[in-house]
Amino acid sequence: MHSLHPQARTTPAVRQEIARSREPTGVLAQRFSVSTETIRKWRKRVFRRASLTPIEG
Repeated sequence: MHSLHPQARTTPAVRQEIARSREPTGVLAQRFSVSTETIRKWRKRVFRRASLTPIEG
């Protein structure tokens, strides 16, 4: 299991919800109190993982 750093604003469960949601980026950003860039980042990372493309970081 991954550990979260103290400044993490999303949990694995939230990230999974972000990835599965078809709601607009802005709506999700408001709901989870994060930036639209954070939503885009997690959608991109999950998409890459699903397609077996190497993940950044």
